Amino acid sequence: MLDEREEYAIGRVFTPVEWAMWLIDRFKVYEAWRCGARVFDPTCGRGAFFTALMMIARKRNERAGDEDLGRLTGIEINPGDRLEFLHSFKLNFGIDFPEDNFVTGNFLDYRGERKFDIAIGNPPWANFTDLPEDFREKSKRHYIKYGLVVNRKDVLLGGSRTDISSLIIQKCMINHVGPQGCGYFYVPLSLFFNGNANRNFRPRAGQNSVFAVDEIIDFKGAAVFNGVSTRYGAVALRSGKQQPQFVPLLKPSGNRSIYCRVSVDGDAWSMSRNTDGESAKAQVRVRSSQKPRQGMNTGGLNKAFILERVTDTTDNLLEKEIFINGFGEEVEISTNYVFPLMGSHLFGGQPAKRRRYILCLHHREGQALDEQRIHELYGVRDYLENHRAEMEGRKGVLMRARMSKGRYWSLIGVGPYSFTRYKVAWESLGRRTFKAVVLEGCWQGNQAMHAYIPSESRDDAERICEELNRNVPAFLKSFGMEGTCNWAQPGRIKSMLVQKHQSA
Repeated sequence: MLDEREEYAIGRVFTPVEWAMWLIDRFKVYEAWRCGARVFDPTCGRGAFFTALMMIARKRNERAGDEDLGRLTGIEINPGDRLEFLHSFKLNFGIDFPEDNFVTGNFLDYRGERKFDIAIGNPPWANFTDLPEDFREKSKRHYIKYGLVVNRKDVLLGGSRTDISSLIIQKCMINHVGPQGCGYFYVPLSLFFNGNANRNFRPRAGQNSVFAVDEIIDFKGAAVFNGVSTRYGAVALRSGKQQPQFVPLLKPSGNRSIYCRVSVDGDAWSMSRNTDGESAKAQVRVRSSQKPRQGMNTGGLNKAFILERVTDTTDNLLEKEIFINGFGEEVEISTNYVFPLMGSHLFGGQPAKRRRYILCLHHREGQALDEQRIHELYGVRDYLENHRAEMEGRKGVLMRARMSKGRYWSLIGVGPYSFTRYKVAWESLGRRTFKAVVLEGCWQGNQAMHAYIPSESRDDAERICEELNRNVPAFLKSFGMEGTCNWAQPGRIKSMLVQKHQSA
C-alpha cells in the first residue's frame, strides 16, 4: 500500500474469479446490484469481483450496461493492476469500465464521501508487526483512529498483532457503507478466534458496534487460495444491527456446521454445537506472578544466538564448549550464559541430531550484561564483535529500545520468570494437540514455538501442569484453530487462569 512498487504486494491474496462468483452468489450480491445497489471493493486488485458480476450476467444471458457499471466503485493501490483490469474488462465484455470508478490509491487515505449499499472484497492479510517499517509508520494513526488499538503506545511497542484486513474492513464499514448496508469479505479467521490481537475489531454480544456479524463460512480443508496456510473463510457483516450472542459457522456448502459463541468483552470467540447458555470455563489456578510467557526472542537473528553443541558426551555443559551457530561457524565460548533450548523431544517428539542452546547475555533479573561482564567471559567478546553488524541491524521498536544503551547483544522476553527453577511448558505453535510438561532447570522456549508458566516449586508446577492438561485441550479445540500459529499462545491460555493467594 505504499508508493514503492515492491510494497504493493503487502499481504495480498488474489481471489480466483470462480470464488469471487461464489461469494457473490452466496449472498445474492448480483441480484441486489441489478436492483440498484451500489457495490464497493476497497482493495480490488485486478477487479475479480467486478469481473465476476459481469460473468454472472453473461451466464444468465442478461446485459449489464453503463448504468449498472456506474454503481461499481473500487480502490487499488497498484496502478499496473488497474490498467490490466481496464484492458481485460474491455476485451472480455466489449464495454468500457468507467475509469473514474476504479481509483488508484491507498484505501486508508481514501476520503470519498459516497455511501455504498454493499462492500465486498478480499483485503490483504498481514499482521501489523509483520508489515514493512514505512507502512507501519503511515498506518499507526489509522489503527488508533478506527479504534483497533487504544493508544499510540500500543502500536509503537508492537503490542498489537491486529491484522491489516481488520483495519481495511473497519474503515470501510464506518466510512463507506450506509445504514443497514452489508459487507462480504474473505478474511483470516484469526480475526474472530485469536486472543487479544483483534479484540477491538470483534463486535460484542448484545451491543451495537460498527457492524454485526451475521455468519461466518469456514473454508477449512477447501483449496481456495493456493499456497495459503492461514485458516481463512468468508464473513457476512451488517451495519446498524445489534450483535447476536451466537453466529452460525457454516461450511462452504452452506450447511450449518456449528455456532460461534460471541464474547461480551472482545475475547476470542469460541465454538458451540448449540445455542445453549454460556458454559462455565474451566480454570487453572496460579499466582499473580505466573503469567504465561513465550520463549526468548532474538529479533530475527537466531543464526547468531541459537547454537548447537558439537560434543554431546554429557548432559551438563563444561565451563567452555565448542558450538556451531546458524552461519556454520564453530566457536568456543564460556557457557555461563548458555541455556538449553526446548525442543520437540521434551513433548514426546524425536530428538534433534544435536542439542540446541541459546546465548542469553542477561542477568537473572532480566537486564543485559554490561561491557565489563562481557569481557570476563571466555570467547564471548570476540564472538559478539564478529557479529556486531548483524546484531545492531536488528529492527523493531522493542529491540531498538533494548539496545539503546549500546548493549547490542540484548534479547526480548527475558526477565526473572526466564530463570525460575521449574517451568510448566508446552508447544504453542502449529500443533493439533496440547501437552504440558514440567521442566526443571533453565530451559528456554524458542520464541513463539513454546510457551510456559514459571514456578519455583515442583508441587506447584505439577499441579498447574495437571490442571492445564485436564482443562486446556477442550478449551483450545473450541476455537477451531488446530494447526495454526495461534494454537496455544500465552494470550489464549491466560484467559483460563485465575489467581490464587500468593503464598500457595
